[in-house]
Amino acid sequence: MNCQRNQIPYLIQDAKKASSGKYVWLFLMLACAIITVQKGHAATYYSKVATGNMNAVGSWTADTVLNPNAAALTAADLFIIRNGHNITLSAAQSAASLTVRSGGTLTIGGNFTLTVPLTTINLGGLLSIGASRLVIAGSWTNDGSITGTNGRLTYNTGTGINNGSLAFTTTGSRLEQTTGSLTNGAAGTITITGAATISLGTGNFINNNTASSVNFGTSVITVAGTANPQEIGGFVTTGRFTCSKTAGTLTVNGDIN
Repeated sequence: MNCQRNQIPYLIQDAKKASSGKYVWLFLMLACAIITVQKGHAATYYSKVATGNMNAVGSWTADTVLNPNAAALTAADLFIIRNGHNITLSAAQSAASLTVRSGGTLTIGGNFTLTVPLTTINLGGLLSIGASRLVIAGSWTNDGSITGTNGRLTYNTGTGINNGSLAFTTTGSRLEQTTGSLTNGAAGTITITGAATISLGTGNFINNNTASSVNFGTSVITVAGTANPQEIGGFVTTGRFTCSKTAGTLTVNGDIN
């Protein structure tokens, strides 16, 4: 039986019509069971405010028509930031998935970890890191924009796919890949202005944009770990390129200028 919460009043009405008291209790127990099961389900929440914190129930709603506040937020919930809304990550947060739609913004308000199996920045969406430090525990796909000044983007599990724009504009920024892989798509651009630190850990860096090289500015590029085999794509830098692998082989696919 596929029962919804809005069916409960009708169940109670049927119970009132029942001729035997035992049926009344049966219907009421069934209604309570439905409520209990639905509370165990993951919820999909949509941003409902122009600005708000990600961990605040008042920033989210499961009903975009009536806009009631969300219930207690859990790591099993799915979050969608809508057009015109800027949601700030103001504490470490866990979720089942996070999507930033076109016209939406996720702002990193400090040095926090976002534990999400998949974070998606849609075309026209924005992940604004600024001078903060963001650790993504999980995979991410950027079809929009990721921007930072002298901030830091680290991901320590999963894969990173950049089909949009990833740009840091101030000396001192860091892009760190601990494990997994980083893929720059055919239309993706990665641009570092000034000297940053680029650390490519045990995974591969793949550059599929043959029309535009990845420009790491004057950054120091370090490839470490023991992955075997490990591959990196082409890029441009006037900084130092260091391979400090203690085991395994590194294959360079493309030009390093």
